[in-house]
Amino acid sequence: MKIKLFILIFSFSICKIFATAQTPDKIIIDEKQFDLLNNPLEQFFKIHPELDPIYGGKIKMFNKYRNKPIPIQFSTGNYRGYIATFKIENNFLKLFDIKIQNIESEKREYISVYKELFGDKQISLNYNGILIIPTGDFLDSANFGYSYLFSKYQLMTIKNDNIERSKEVTKDEYLKFKVIQFV
Repeated sequence: MKIKLFILIFSFSICKIFATAQTPDKIIIDEKQFDLLNNPLEQFFKIHPELDPIYGGKIKMFNKYRNKPIPIQFSTGNYRGYIATFKIENNFLKLFDIKIQNIESEKREYISVYKELFGDKQISLNYNGILIIPTGDFLDSANFGYSYLFSKYQLMTIKNDNIERSKEVTKDEYLKFKVIQFV
């Protein structure tokens, strides 16, 4: 077990030199916005690839690029190509908005494409997993993925978009939780 832990920590420290931190999705809880250290839409887009905002074919500005590369300056800091915002309402996880870079603008600002993808309907994500939400002060970053370190976190266990459990944890409790996930 000590060897596994050493290899895990060593791997993270090596990656700090060569990797890029990712732009997080967002989540709104009680009208306050937080970063989200995982991506609930990834599961959804695996099941519904036609709704992927970049490659699904529903966003009109991409239609002329069906047979050639899309001129998006993808950042190594956002491999997904989008930033999703979720909202917790009545113990239920909802997709609130999804933004992509406007390739028709020189500034490449992010624009909302929720209505173009889903119209006025609220979609069901059927998400199952644990949402990791930093709620405390920023302490450190390893500059890869979502390896930020905060003083406190909120962990939410979600089953079919419903919050089954929510728990506030300290930095040390969170680190123990992460190690247990790999053992």
